[in-house]
Amino acid sequence: MVEKTNDTYNFFPFKPKDPTKSAGKLEAMENMVKYKRDECLGHPLVRMFINKKLGSPRVAKLFILNTTFYTAFLMSLTIYVGLQTGGSYSLYSPGLSGLSVIVLIFCTINVIKEIIQAAIDWTKYINNKNNLIEWVIYICTMIYVVQTGEQKSTLQVATGAIAVFFSWINLLWFLKMSSSFGIYIIMAMKVFTSVCKVLPMVTLFIIAFAMAFLMLSQDEGFTTIPISFLTTFVMMTGEMDFRDTFLGNGTSAFTILQKLFLMLFLLLITIAIMNLFTGLAVGDTAEIMKRANQERRLYKANLVLTLEQTAYRFPSLFPSFDKETWTDTGSKIEGWSLLLSILKETYAMSETCDETDEVDLEKVDQQLKKVNAMIENQNKDRERQFTTQEQQIITEVNKARVKCFSEFSRVAERVEQQIENLLNIWETKEESIQEQLQQWEMKEDFKFQYLSDRVSEAREKKMQKQLKKIQNMLELVESNVVSVVSEMKYSKK
Repeated sequence: MVEKTNDTYNFFPFKPKDPTKSAGKLEAMENMVKYKRDECLGHPLVRMFINKKLGSPRVAKLFILNTTFYTAFLMSLTIYVGLQTGGSYSLYSPGLSGLSVIVLIFCTINVIKEIIQAAIDWTKYINNKNNLIEWVIYICTMIYVVQTGEQKSTLQVATGAIAVFFSWINLLWFLKMSSSFGIYIIMAMKVFTSVCKVLPMVTLFIIAFAMAFLMLSQDEGFTTIPISFLTTFVMMTGEMDFRDTFLGNGTSAFTILQKLFLMLFLLLITIAIMNLFTGLAVGDTAEIMKRANQERRLYKANLVLTLEQTAYRFPSLFPSFDKETWTDTGSKIEGWSLLLSILKETYAMSETCDETDEVDLEKVDQQLKKVNAMIENQNKDRERQFTTQEQQIITEVNKARVKCFSEFSRVAERVEQQIENLLNIWETKEESIQEQLQQWEMKEDFKFQYLSDRVSEAREKKMQKQLKKIQNMLELVESNVVSVVSEMKYSKK
């Protein structure tokens, strides 16, 4: 068993240059945080100073009060929301009015705390995104809890949902220093950031398949563009419901094309894209753990600065920690011993926390290897499922193809039969038309013959009349000539 030695640490580099002007400030650590000098924050002296600051009564009391007030606010808000579940938003439930007052009291305390932080260092406060989230939480909580009528309005229910959601998310920021799972929280945020960078590209694929399924599918999950997009996004996770979604509505004219798009979706989204997400999550585990550990040290240092500046404004409540040297003898701090020991174990404020972090990183590495093995097994299972689904799709496509061919042959026979019937009808009509034409021609010939006969008779009658007139004229002329001749003879005599 290794004997523990007494190590002495000198903290004089962290003392203010001018105590009268820079009291409550740690210029060296502020520069490390400002310029993100992780190599400096990882130095044993700096790590020990941060751990002793977080474990000192001055900072620990303030941290415990901050955590206690926020936890009380979170629990009261959660209970208040839980009493109004099941669609009941009545404000006259038993104990609800008193609980709303408790929620408002703790909300007001936390708002005062935020105002004090903003008054101490406004520039630093406004640049911290976590402070903006807390203001959203407290404002939405006040809107939700304040009674404006007999029941909660739609706006109040919506703000209540936002408040309770971000309240629990904000709790993760309090747990980022935890030696138990703080590293996992930071790693999860890093992985989430990496996935968000790839998500726009994945969204284009989802839109493409959503629009295709919207046009080809008759299922209720693809009735409109937003619903189709949401259904396709859920299908990406493996919740496909193949039989009800793609086989429950029977066959249609687009059955084969729909199955082809489904096979392409399984290959491109379910296998390729999901494996891409898996690679982003566990591909560079060592680098992600290293960055997470760096960010955790940076967060602890920033927390020390914030708590130190706040505690300096109330010296009577939080006495200063002015020791320039400290000897590690393994003894615990007197006073607040129980809370401080729990705080050290929970939030990694002890001097051995960084060694524990290294051990935790090794455990995380081993667990991630196990996770990789499990993911590989899941991928194999997915490949088997995909093969089975592919065979089912091919079988359904073949059945649909045979059915389409049989239906096409039936339709072709019906069309041929109808064409034959039309041809027979046309032939019958053509014969009747020809008979009608022949009859019409006969009638017209008869009429023409009749007319020609009448015309010829009329001509003959007219010619006879003219001949008679000519004969009469000739007879008249002849009689005139005879009379003239007789008169000439008589005159000669």
